[in-house]
Amino acid sequence: MAKDYQIDAVFHLRKIKPTFRKIFELAIPFLQTRQNEIHTYIVYQYALLLLEDEPGMPEIVVPAAILHDVGWSCIPEEEQHTAFGPVVTIGIGTPIAERPSHTTVRTGHVYGGSAGQSRHRSNELCPAGAKSETL
Repeated sequence: MAKDYQIDAVFHLRKIKPTFRKIFELAIPFLQTRQNEIHTYIVYQYALLLLEDEPGMPEIVVPAAILHDVGWSCIPEEEQHTAFGPVVTIGIGTPIAERPSHTTVRTGHVYGGSAGQSRHRSNELCPAGAKSETL
């Protein structure tokens, strides 16, 4: 028999369990794109439901649910739509399918190369709460 549950679609920080409230509060500046704040609240609720029926460590599962989309804040909104489709183009424009296997993607920029050297913006990370146009 299917489990009966209800998901709340109206976010407020006080609805987050006290144990996880601070991490959610700190994530909010990074969730101000793609409707990620409400999406993250919904994912948070599903994570709690999942933990009711499946073994798992809440101290791992819940923060992962809260933080899973924070990287979108470092990608310019006008470029975010390019992250979907059969061939995804990220950062400097190299399609994933054509990238060398040693390449890693972080905050929308392509990293990789020999001896761990970056090919693009090697020391730049998305600062807390920064919007992409300030990078």
